[in-house]
Amino acid sequence: MKNLGAKLKAAREAMQLSLRDVADATRLRINVLEKMEDGSFDYDLQEVYKRGFLRIYAAFLKLNVDDIMREYNTAVAMRSESGRRRLVVESEPEQETKFEDASEAQSEQDNPDMTARYIKLGGALVLVILVIVVVVLVVSSLTSGAQQAPVAEAPVSDVSAAQMNADASEQTLLIHAYDDVYVSVAKNANVSNVLFAGTMKAGTTKSFELTEPLQIRVTDAGKVKFVRNGKTIYDKSRTGVVPPFLVRPK
Repeated sequence: MKNLGAKLKAAREAMQLSLRDVADATRLRINVLEKMEDGSFDYDLQEVYKRGFLRIYAAFLKLNVDDIMREYNTAVAMRSESGRRRLVVESEPEQETKFEDASEAQSEQDNPDMTARYIKLGGALVLVILVIVVVVLVVSSLTSGAQQAPVAEAPVSDVSAAQMNADASEQTLLIHAYDDVYVSVAKNANVSNVLFAGTMKAGTTKSFELTEPLQIRVTDAGKVKFVRNGKTIYDKSRTGVVPPFLVRPK
């Protein structure tokens, strides 16, 4: 994944930002940023968080998030297939063939056995490749567009823009997107308790139960509007990458 890491580093340097600048703006650790720019995604975190961090960094750098994630998924699939092939080859015992000492009858008996072995090996490889393709397709469908983390406890739902001015249920937070923007919402700033992380399309709105403080990060604060319990509490006051918002129940 060296090419992917080089793209991230080049985009950051083009913005004349240091890793510390990026870490302060995105709340990502410097060692995680360094590993992504080095093309090493082997740090000790679940795959869903690696993908989430990569999406946040790509969005911050104004890169095409979908293209970056497709490149990442392809690299992961190729690495998995390569590892599987090495495992199959290394597990196959050496076959010592002594043609000089083998009789014609023995050769006729051995050839079908070797053919059957190769057929089985080829079938196993085809099955592994099909499984990898299915996994890549499933992962791509989950990570493209708006992506929800698996640890969501509070119900999240889409609502229409017309409902922004209607009476909201008690302790409810609505987030409305004026333009395409990447948004992440977590409970008490705990990255392991993510309610939502993904790109909100222009004109869409999402609803969250506000039973406890919610930590909200956006790549462009000028593209969102927050409504708590039917009352607007934030609406395009400034633009650019901003520190996380902390919205508490009223």
